[in-house]
Parts: sequence; structure tokens; C-alpha cells
Amino acid sequence: MKPVNPVDTLKAGSHFIAKGKEPVAANDDGWITSLVFSPHVGSQIALGYLKNGSARLGERLRAVNLLARTEVEVEIVSPHFVDPEGERLRG
Repeated sequence: MKPVNPVDTLKAGSHFIAKGKEPVAANDDGWITSLVFSPHVGSQIALGYLKNGSARLGERLRAVNLLARTEVEVEIVSPHFVDPEGERLRG
């Protein structure tokens, strides 16, 4: 996943909550496990666990971290951020 706004900062451990839902355990769809800044994408990119994640590509959720008091809108994207077709690899 990646933030919709490239300048937003994600936090590892943030939980995925659908728009319009309260950030409570019953509405928790998963969480961010790791993240890094990608110069190729121009923003942070993150990996995590998301219920039915592969079927949710293109969906936008909120990454909510109650301890850090942050909420960032994220887009669910393929984990293949660079060269998804493998053209660079195979020349």
C-alpha cells in the first residue's frame, strides 16, 4: 500500500479501517507490518496484513494509529512497485 497523499507519513503498526467506520477492533481489517520511503514511487510504501487483500487492489482505506494519533488515507496497490512485468530483469 501507499499513502494517497505522497507527503503523508505512515506508521508501522497502524490498523486498516474502512472510511466512515469507527477505529474499533470489530472494524479492523489488518495492519501495516513494515514501511520504507521509495524514491521510485516518490512516497512511502508499506507491506502489511489485510483481510482479502489481493481482491482489494485500488481500494482506499484509513491507516489509523491511535497511540500516535495519526490517520492517513492509503491505497491498496500491488506489492510489485518496480518493474512488475519483469522487463528490466529480462532485458
